Amino acid sequence: MLLDVMRFPTPKVPFMFVHVDGSSKRAHNMSHYNDTELEVCCNLVLLLTASAIAPANICVIVFYKEQYRRAEQQLAEMGIELSTVDAVQGREMEVVILLTTKTHFSPDSAEFLDDHKRKVPLWNRVIDWATSLSAIVPHKKISRYFPDV
Repeated sequence: MLLDVMRFPTPKVPFMFVHVDGSSKRAHNMSHYNDTELEVCCNLVLLLTASAIAPANICVIVFYKEQYRRAEQQLAEMGIELSTVDAVQGREMEVVILLTTKTHFSPDSAEFLDDHKRKVPLWNRVIDWATSLSAIVPHKKISRYFPDV
């Protein structure tokens, strides 16, 4: 279904990593957020739904509580499920959009995304969650992947 409406870097493999311009920030609660990433995510959702992908088949997954808080209302208005990495385990969705949020990583940091031992299992879970599209990490120039939109 998704391969019919979208172009991927590797044809017939519905999986991509893409870069988001912008940077992450820390909220007062010390959790990370990235407003540019959220804006691109919402634009991507609009492109997907305009390409006949039902909102009920799309799930956005976030790593950080502050990014969840900022995305919650916008995605709910679009009919899109929003989940955290921990809450979505054991479920499948047709399309998974993963928001990594953080743009700077340090080997000296204790945060879970900086820990290589934790990152590999997280990416493996992302691949398992989606049945059609494994993951999209959004970029501002995503329209090139949509031939008819």
